[in-house]
Amino acid sequence: MLWVIVCLAFLLCTVCIAESIPMLNKFIQLAPYPTKASKIEMLRLLLLNVSMSYFAEYFSTFFFRHDIWKERNKAFHAKSHDATDLSLLSSADEEEKLLSEERQQNYVIVSILCLLIFHFSIQILYTSMKK
Repeated sequence: MLWVIVCLAFLLCTVCIAESIPMLNKFIQLAPYPTKASKIEMLRLLLLNVSMSYFAEYFSTFFFRHDIWKERNKAFHAKSHDATDLSLLSSADEEEKLLSEERQQNYVIVSILCLLIFHFSIQILYTSMKK
């Protein structure tokens, strides 16, 4: 769920940089960017910020809490249970199945948001090259 919120915040910043929704920029009272190069520089800073934050979190978890890092990576690649009779599953197994389904749904949402971010990033680059 955290990455969904991060992607939404990144999408909002990208939309504001691209000035795709002028009404949103007016509501937030953002001044227009003076040049296209400043838009690209802001997008680079935003991408650098998000990527470095992710890698810092990932590597600090790897080095300082290796048990959590192993559990996270194991849970991401785990397959769902193949049991056909749900009455035989314990409540912990059912909870794990629900968490796995929720993780997959969050992954789909984050993927869609990443595609939108990519779209607006390309829009910024395309408009800067066009003029």
